[in-house]
Amino acid sequence: MLMSRTIDLSTHGAFVRTNRPLPMGASVTVSFNRGSDRNPLMLDAEVVRAGTADGGRQRGIALRFSDLSDLDEMLLSELIKRTRS
Repeated sequence: MLMSRTIDLSTHGAFVRTNRPLPMGASVTVSFNRGSDRNPLMLDAEVVRAGTADGGRQRGIALRFSDLSDLDEMLLSELIKRTRS
């Protein structure tokens, strides 16, 4: 299991800090905790970039979500709204 911390999240992808690098093009499944009484949101993604964000302060990988269903996109949008408020 790859441990990571989400730094930036959108409905198209995420930038995450990881405990080990992944190669460009790697397919991954990411899991987002939606609260103790809900199942995690599981999304397929592809590594599209490895490097830094925030002016070089954060090292990690950029992911692009793939094949999001309408329901997945709605749940992800709700998660983003909750984390930004």
